[in-house]
Amino acid sequence: FGLIREVRRRKYDWALDFLSNGRTLTLSLFSGAKVRAGFDGHGIRKMVYNHRARTTDQKYLVEQKLDLVSSLGVKTDNWSWGLKIPKEIKDRILQMAGAVGRKRIGIACVTRRKTREWLLDRVAELSEKFLSQGYDVLFLWGPGEKSLVDDLAAKIRTAGKGGKVIVPPETTIVELAALAETCELVVAVDNGPKNLAAALGVPTVTVHGPTNPRSFNPPDSARHPIVRDDALHCIACGLNQCPYQHECMTHVSVEQVFSAAKNILDRKVNV
Repeated sequence: FGLIREVRRRKYDWALDFLSNGRTLTLSLFSGAKVRAGFDGHGIRKMVYNHRARTTDQKYLVEQKLDLVSSLGVKTDNWSWGLKIPKEIKDRILQMAGAVGRKRIGIACVTRRKTREWLLDRVAELSEKFLSQGYDVLFLWGPGEKSLVDDLAAKIRTAGKGGKVIVPPETTIVELAALAETCELVVAVDNGPKNLAAALGVPTVTVHGPTNPRSFNPPDSARHPIVRDDALHCIACGLNQCPYQHECMTHVSVEQVFSAAKNILDRKVNV
């Protein structure tokens, strides 16, 4: 109730509910806003929202949100806004992470949602391939993921490799974005650091399993390819617990992901 009171105290004119779930529906309903906008649906949504927009989960999630904004008459040509991190923040975080002056690959393959996590042994093997190519490997991680990243970094054999493994300290979201922006590309699963990288124009390679890549991956397949087993009957199931053997992730090989990344890196060299 404290959050509801705080929202009402601020006397918003518009309440735009981009999630349209139980919690945000409640906040929208009691916000006091004259315009309460959300996504169309049945039941309670028709009661809560006095402005409803239609979209589809076959669009990139950002474009779904823009459907709501544009339905209110706000012009939205595309979602690429040329976001840039201030140079002073970027310089500071690179110094802090010990990542100055070298080309690096971002790795964002840990997640607290285990059904979305690629096998860590394979992430370690992939990292070794990048190290052998002379790239540093920079781990991008968020709250609650430090121990997972430390375990992953410990698996990587660095002897004789040209690059080094960098595990940065805990960062703010802006600092994490700054690190992502300095990478040649980011290899990820479906998680927050991957979406930060995409928003900043950094190429990504994403291992997809239970989530729908049309919703969670930018539509530019050349700069943002996905790797998954399309032949699986359960692919993109949307579940947070796997009733099988997690085949959507175990079927994805290191070579598949490295090949997708190499295609992007080779294009950048030849431009």
